[in-house]
Amino acid sequence: TNLTVVDSTNTSIFSQVTQFAEDVTSYTLGIVVSLVPDGVYQWWYTITDWAGNKGTSATYNITTDTTAPDVNITYPINGSTYPNANLTFTFTQSDALLELDTCWYTNDSGTTNYTINCGETTTQNLSDGTFTYSYYANDSINNTGSSSVTFSISTSGPAITLKTPTDDTWLNYKNNINFSLNATD
Repeated sequence: TNLTVVDSTNTSIFSQVTQFAEDVTSYTLGIVVSLVPDGVYQWWYTITDWAGNKGTSATYNITTDTTAPDVNITYPINGSTYPNANLTFTFTQSDALLELDTCWYTNDSGTTNYTINCGETTTQNLSDGTFTYSYYANDSINNTGSSSVTFSISTSGPAITLKTPTDDTWLNYKNNINFSLNATD
């Protein structure tokens, strides 16, 4: 018995010959093989009996995929502050081997998840404050990738209080006048 495994370029990855005693007419055989890297593989058995007759099994395809989808939040930009509350979030996501299955995001550390179509944007109307959004995508065998962004919204300008000189002040000098204020944002 010979187990053969080849990759997508038909390069042999694994081949093992197992010999049985002449009186064995039926046998279940299992061989453990590690397939690295991720990819598409074909495998089959060829068996030759003691009379020299050869039989070959059907060829099966298998795909190994241990890599999570690549996920990126392209807008808003991490660490940025925006002057308007209405933001459109844009994402990119891809998987090298499989179709994307599900995409979702959360803005509260996973307490509530919002499912969206992969590749879709979402618009949020937010209040002033600091926010963290996480975006996720998984492939059809549940490898999950994610990306997070933290940003701030500040829709109002700083509050300014003029201190000195006070309104309608008359000065009997014109040099070294101290202008001061308090500002808060």
